Formats: sequence, structure tokens, C-alpha cells
Amino acid sequence: GAGAEVQKVANGYLTVIPWAYGGYGLTMVIVAGFNGMQHIGNATFIALGRSLVTMVPLAYLGEELMGLDGIWLAIAASHMLWGLIAYGLISGFISRQSNDANVKLHPQQQ
Repeated sequence: GAGAEVQKVANGYLTVIPWAYGGYGLTMVIVAGFNGMQHIGNATFIALGRSLVTMVPLAYLGEELMGLDGIWLAIAASHMLWGLIAYGLISGFISRQSNDANVKLHPQQQ
């Protein structure tokens, strides 16, 4: 019956998506951090990139190629990819801030 189908869908989701929670969590924390620092452009880039640029097209393609499992894989891939991209962006931001602070503290060393 319908219960078996729901169980099958839930099982597919729970088999794939939890592996991507780390990437998703990292992305959300970094987006919140950029928002909190008033760097809205970076936050928006990450949020829209993850959703519109990657997740929606990959989910469509995944569904066409693999059905519902393709959607779960696309969501997971998008979460992990944008977790890495967000990490790279925040790492670069922190490095630039650190360099700027060092220049202000020690201008003679330049």
C-alpha cells in the first residue's frame, strides 16, 4: 500500500542525505557569519549558488537519469560542494582580514 511507498521514499532519503549534513551545516553557519558581518553579497552568493545554480539543475538532471534517488544524490552533492566553496570563501576572507590587521599593527614590516 501507500505505507510501503512512503517507507521506500523515506529510506532512500535517509540513506543519502545524512551524509551531506556536514556540508549543509557548514554552509549555513558560514552564510550566517557573513550576514552577521554585514557581508551580504558573500552570503547571498553562497545561498543562491547552492540552491539555484547547483541544487535545482542537478535535481532535475538526477531525476531524469535516476528517478527519486537522483534527486537525493543531487541534493547531497550540492550540500557538499557548497560546503567546500563556502569554506574556501570564509578562509580567504579571514586570511585577508588577518593580513589587513597585521599591516595596521606592524606597518614598518611591509
